[in-house]
Amino acid sequence: MSNDKKEYTKKFLRVDLTEDEKTVLAKDMAVATIRKADVESEKKSADASFKDRIATCELKISKNARLINDGYEMRDVECEVVRDFISGVVFTFRTDTGAIVDEKAMTGAERQMHIEDIVKRDRIELSVTTADEMRQQEDVSREEIEEEQKRKDIQREMSSEKSAL
Repeated sequence: MSNDKKEYTKKFLRVDLTEDEKTVLAKDMAVATIRKADVESEKKSADASFKDRIATCELKISKNARLINDGYEMRDVECEVVRDFISGVVFTFRTDTGAIVDEKAMTGAERQMHIEDIVKRDRIELSVTTADEMRQQEDVSREEIEEEQKRKDIQREMSSEKSAL
């Protein structure tokens, strides 16, 4: 039985490229190469940007961790200067806590009284807390601060030793 109808099928076989096909592929490859270089350049730029943003976050984390660990930070604090003409001492008090932050002997120029100093002197004389009592209170506060600092130093050393392990 002869059938005049032809039968067709598809097979995956080798086909040699024409010169025109090679030219089209070469142009496509050149465009892809340029695009790849552009994308790599964008990636480098983005990586640098992300690196900077991450570094900024790490800096903030480190700063805040240090503040939390130490429990304090140095700031400008408003202070009041009081001249005690009776004892000849100039006291500097924190206005936020009332603590003495500085105490020094008066200079000759500071011993010159002005009207407002006379009023302050009279208030100091009437004050219940004497200069000696204030010094004693300040000594206790300084001892507490020194003990707290020693404790924090020990914690830092233990933390760094753990990190080294």
